[in-house]
Amino acid sequence: YGPGDSRIAFVHHEWGNLADILVVNSKGEDRHVVSPRTYTTVGHDEELELAWLDETRIAFMLSEQGIVCLNIGTHEDSFVVADPTMHMFTVSIDRTKFAYISANGFYIGNTADWRPLKIAEFPGDSHTSSKTAEYPGRRPNYWPPSSFQWAPNNDGLVTWSYLGPAWITLEGKRYHIVGKMADIGGTCLRPR
Repeated sequence: YGPGDSRIAFVHHEWGNLADILVVNSKGEDRHVVSPRTYTTVGHDEELELAWLDETRIAFMLSEQGIVCLNIGTHEDSFVVADPTMHMFTVSIDRTKFAYISANGFYIGNTADWRPLKIAEFPGDSHTSSKTAEYPGRRPNYWPPSSFQWAPNNDGLVTWSYLGPAWITLEGKRYHIVGKMADIGGTCLRPR
């Protein structure tokens, strides 16, 4: 939902990894394409990670390319951050900050100027991901977070990976919350 909850942006694709961005009102009416072109996604269309910035701008990620800012009024788009190893992106609840994860680490910045600042590296892990080939530049034993979200007050992010949940502050301090999940049974947790 956009600001004021009056419109919804979503990704639509007809086939494979070609995607358009559409907007519809909150009643599901007045559906129209707002993207100036069809985007080619590396993986699935949900990986675009749409995020409203204000009433007229939507930011999203194109995997292995970077962050695009789309003006839905003028139908113009532009890359605001380029990173060929980017694979996760989110915008803060107040829409003033962004964060992304790439094979090179964890980055944050302000949506006013889109200058990313590297705040953390991810530790290696003895568990080798079978998805290494999906993210060029990834270290062989690198296990990236599978999800991350901004805290409600925008003062940090919570991540989840094979290593367990962690809190990352805006200064880049990483606090591991719990230990690894057991491979057998999947529910046993042990503190570190």
